[in-house]
Amino acid sequence: PFTGELDGNGYVLKNLIFNDKFSNAKDIDSGLFGYAKGAILSDVLIKNLSVKFDQSDSTEVYCTFGAVAGVARNSTIRSCAVSGKIDAENIAQLNISGIIGLPLYSKFENCANYADINVKLNNTALLLRIGGVAAFLRYTPLTESCNYGNITINGADVKLNKNFYIGGVYGDAADNFQNMTHDGDNYNRGTVSVDFLSPRTFIGGIAGQSYSIVNSYNAGEIIYPNNFE
Repeated sequence: PFTGELDGNGYVLKNLIFNDKFSNAKDIDSGLFGYAKGAILSDVLIKNLSVKFDQSDSTEVYCTFGAVAGVARNSTIRSCAVSGKIDAENIAQLNISGIIGLPLYSKFENCANYADINVKLNNTALLLRIGGVAAFLRYTPLTESCNYGNITINGADVKLNKNFYIGGVYGDAADNFQNMTHDGDNYNRGTVSVDFLSPRTFIGGIAGQSYSIVNSYNAGEIIYPNNFE
């Protein structure tokens, strides 16, 4: 893992490309840093990001992606921003976001995502957590952050008894209940669009699922089918 300190110091990283067809893979942590532990990531600016992920076999891949870091444990993430496009198809288990995929026991503040995220699911999909800034907040407060990117999920063939957490700012933060963490002062201006619904699909302008949200607002459109039964 990356255990140091990166201060972008106003510089911009341009045209970062991730293009992978996962085969015979299980757990994948991907980003500028796949896994950061005890790190400080500040003022990391990524422009014109291009991500294309696809699963080329039937292996139950578990992929966690964030442009700055896939996983950040016991780390500090602040003042980071990303623009570009993220595309993922046919991956069984996916945590995906513009900034950090899975922040764990970390401090996370003042970040902005401008990247559009497009995910296509098929009937092998088991789990999805997706958000502009973070996919899965675990014991980590997210504050003073925003999403401007559009999030589009296509999954007409998914099995409807699986769990899907989709939010403009972050997908899932249920674990924050354990330490009474509050997420606040965040906002979303991007569109969140999903072409399927089920009893276990959770969609929100700020979060798909969260313990506590304070002083936050959604100004983005939320689009979903109107024929839910």
